Amino acid sequence: MDSKPHGTTGEIPLHALQKEPLLPLPDKAVRDNYRWELRKVTRDGFVSFDGAKYGVPWQYSGREVRVRISGDKFEAYDGEVRIAHHKVVYTSGRIVWLKGQYEGLAERNGMAAPFSYAKQTDNPTVEIRPLSLYDRVAGVI
Repeated sequence: MDSKPHGTTGEIPLHALQKEPLLPLPDKAVRDNYRWELRKVTRDGFVSFDGAKYGVPWQYSGREVRVRISGDKFEAYDGEVRIAHHKVVYTSGRIVWLKGQYEGLAERNGMAAPFSYAKQTDNPTVEIRPLSLYDRVAGVI
């Protein structure tokens, strides 16, 4: 397909590509700084990346974090704050623990509570309102 002359230009695409003044890609170190990915932290406090599992503080369990490889380091961020970094491992299935990963968990009876903002109550109450109120707020009536 690329070795036949193009109908419009009359050029063979493979030959035209060789004449393109393409620049080389930046060094891997520069490219790594822009390779961000989102990952969800597992309930036991790990992020899976390139086949390995890297530990992060247990408080991030169930949350989404940004991760990247920068040089020979794996980094995990919550927003702009780096929450963990490890030396990169290239062995699939390898688990890399974070020192102090479960620190403070015993005070919570050994249970990770990642969703502290979603308080559970024994007797939830919801105010009952007429639906016409929502019509007025939305400007329908």
